[in-house]
Amino acid sequence: DRNELVSEEIIVPMSGLCENWTLSEALDKKLVLPCTIQSRRENKIKLPMKSFNHIAREVLSLEKSKYFYVEILGFDVVPRPPFDCEGYWLYGYGLSLHLVATSVPKERKLVKKRRIQHFSSALPRVDHIAFISNELQTIREILDREKVFYKLDQPAKTGISQLFFFDPDGNVIEVSNCAPLVGEVACADNSSNASVDTASEESFSEDNQSNTTDSD
Repeated sequence: DRNELVSEEIIVPMSGLCENWTLSEALDKKLVLPCTIQSRRENKIKLPMKSFNHIAREVLSLEKSKYFYVEILGFDVVPRPPFDCEGYWLYGYGLSLHLVATSVPKERKLVKKRRIQHFSSALPRVDHIAFISNELQTIREILDREKVFYKLDQPAKTGISQLFFFDPDGNVIEVSNCAPLVGEVACADNSSNASVDTASEESFSEDNQSNTTDSD
């Protein structure tokens, strides 16, 4: 809530950017993203962390998941320390993504099945990670070619078009045409908010998730 945050200070690791400004002032100047917020609330417990580092995915098939994230989503494989379990480290779009082979495939398949059942009916209000693209139609063509079925959602009065689809383990990925900046409620660039053609949208259900089958 912006009203609850206006008295908080902004502390910036890079000198010269919104130092000692209130959050309200920083929001007005659209310079919130390079800043970290330090609360004035007393007795607030905060872990002494430096930054976000990565997302990890437990996967049934390392090669299938690597193909999905590298060949379809466009991540790169990067060096990985010699852990005592198999896996891949990927990097793309400013995000570090770690894939690790499951040690309990039977249990993991049950989790995947339940996740797909739930997410198929509960979208878009589900756990997911999201990306931005100004070429949603091209993305749809690639997903169609790779037989990755998706759901298109266009929330009324937002100008936002969202594609939702599963990775091979039932994790939800979103790609949208835009997203509001921190502290805003509308996309900054309205030119990217054109409606997406819905003619070729596929059924988004467990039966149609060919990229998430249990053949692995």
